[in-house]
Amino acid sequence: MPYDFSRQSKNVGKYAENHRGVVLRFECLRDNSFLAAQQVKYFAEAPTYGSKQEWLKFLREENAFDYRRMYYEFIVWKSLDWSYEDEWRIILPSGKDKGKAHTSYAIAQDEISNVFLGKDMQESKRTEIRGVVKNKFPQAKLIELAHSN
Repeated sequence: MPYDFSRQSKNVGKYAENHRGVVLRFECLRDNSFLAAQQVKYFAEAPTYGSKQEWLKFLREENAFDYRRMYYEFIVWKSLDWSYEDEWRIILPSGKDKGKAHTSYAIAQDEISNVFLGKDMQESKRTEIRGVVKNKFPQAKLIELAHSN
């Protein structure tokens, strides 16, 4: 399911380097890593993991601690203050970039459906990105954000 940044103008600014960069909208068109996306859950307070009984059983070594479940539950929660982001996260193994801050994954050309250009982007960068979109992602809709009057 694609995320529509046009609904959340705050996100475009945040993720487009304070309106000086680019935001991409992806389509999940085939079996790929986008299918692993999970919607972030927003809470007023941090969620608790496990009941009192579950913790007691773990401490008495009556059952194993499910670290994997805890990891996935905590990785997809954020404070209610961030709920305007309506964020989705894809959590995948680090693969070839193990130990680095990020990992690169290949995507198919047709999986980029929209390219949002920040309203404060330098004109030279704007021109460069227009060319890349036209030549490499012709199916993508180019959306140039502008200051409102």
